[in-house]
Amino acid sequence: MIEAILDAVHSASLLRELKSLRRNGRHHGRNGIPSEALWRAFLLQFVLNIRYANRFLDTLNADQRLADICGLDRPLTEATYSRFKSRIARNPDLQSIVDQAIAECTTSIHLLIEEHKAQHIISPNAPQLGTYLAIDSTDIPAYGRPPRKSEQWDATDPDAKWGHRTRKRSSPQQGKTEAFYGYKEHTIVDALYGVPLASITLPANESDVKQLLPLIEHIRTRHPHMPLKYIMCDKAYDSRNHQQTLVNNGTIPITPLRAPSNTNLHGGIFTEKGIPTCVGGAPMQYLESDTDKGHRFRCDPEGCHLKNGDSLFTTCDSDYWEKPEGIALRVVGVIPRFTVEWKQLYKMRQTVERFFRSAKHSRLLDRHQSLGIAKIRLHAKMSRIAYLATMIARLRTGNFDKIRHMTTK
Repeated sequence: MIEAILDAVHSASLLRELKSLRRNGRHHGRNGIPSEALWRAFLLQFVLNIRYANRFLDTLNADQRLADICGLDRPLTEATYSRFKSRIARNPDLQSIVDQAIAECTTSIHLLIEEHKAQHIISPNAPQLGTYLAIDSTDIPAYGRPPRKSEQWDATDPDAKWGHRTRKRSSPQQGKTEAFYGYKEHTIVDALYGVPLASITLPANESDVKQLLPLIEHIRTRHPHMPLKYIMCDKAYDSRNHQQTLVNNGTIPITPLRAPSNTNLHGGIFTEKGIPTCVGGAPMQYLESDTDKGHRFRCDPEGCHLKNGDSLFTTCDSDYWEKPEGIALRVVGVIPRFTVEWKQLYKMRQTVERFFRSAKHSRLLDRHQSLGIAKIRLHAKMSRIAYLATMIARLRTGNFDKIRHMTTK
C-alpha cells in the first residue's frame, strides 16, 4: 500500500528540474543519494505520519523494506534530508512544479472516478468531481515562539502573524474564538468525494473571504472540466460582491446570512433570516421558484394588522415574486436559505472540516518543524499530495468506499 501511494505521484518534472540544478548531473549531495530517492523519502514521512525528521529517519534507516521502496542504498542523514527540503522550499520554480504534481493527482482522481462510474463500481449517475464544493480555513500554528508584545522582530518566525481560530473544546476560556500565532490553510474540497481541489497558505491575519474567488479561479484554470455548480461556505464568506461574481460565472453560493449590523434589517424589507415581509411588515410564506421570475412569496393566511381592520389599506393579501438580484441575491439567495434544498446542500460543508481533521491527524498538516512561509507552504503541499496519493491508491485497488481512509496498516 505504501509503495502504491508513492507511485501515485507524478514527479518526473520535479526530478528533471532538480537534475538541472545539481552540480554533478546525477546525484544530489556529497553522499550520492539520487533525487528520486530523496523525494520519495520526503513523501513517505507524511504517509507514515511522523512529525520529527530525526525520528522519521531512524524509522526509515532501520527498515530495509522502506528503504527499498524509496530507492535508498545507504542510510539517509539528517543533513542531506534537510538540504533537499530547503532546496525545494527556496526555489519558486520547484514549488510550482509541486503545484503541478498536485493538479495531476487531482486529475488522476477525476479519471479514476469516471472509470468507476463506467464500470458500475459506483453509480453511473454520480455527480462529476467538482460539482459540489466546500470552502473553509484551518489553523497551522507556528513552530517558533511568538513575538514579545508587538515587537515582530523578536519572533522566531517573522512571517507568522496573530489570527483567530475556533476555540478548542478543551479550552477553559469562554467564547467562540481564540487567538493563535501562525498561519492559515484556506482550502476548497469536493463536498461529495472529499477531494481537496485548491489550497493556499497565508499568515493567520489574512481574511478568509478574500481567498474565495482566487481559489475558485485556480480550480477553473487547472481543471476547466469541473462544473463548479455549488459552493458551501460559512458566514465568514457572506459577501454580496463575491456572491454576484460566483453567480455570474455559474456557481451557486450556499452561505448563511450574517446578522445585520443595524436596526435596518437588510434594507427594511426582509426579516433577520432573509424572508421578505409584506406591506404590513409580517414575514411572507415561500411558495415556489421559477428560473425567470425568481421566488414566489405569499402573505401569511393569518394576516397582519392591515388585514385585521387596523388600517384603511386591505391590499396585503397578494403574491409577490422576488428575483435573486441586487440585495435579494445575498439576503434571499439563488436557492432560498430557508428551504429544505438549501439546508441539505449546506450540510455538505462538513466535508471540508472532516478533511482538515483527517489531514491534521494522519498527514501532518499542522505538525511541522518549519520556519518561514515558504517552508510552511511546502509542508502543506506535501501533506496534500500525500492525501491525494492515498486516494489514488485506494481507487486503483477498487476500494472506493475507503477513499478517505488514510491509514496504511
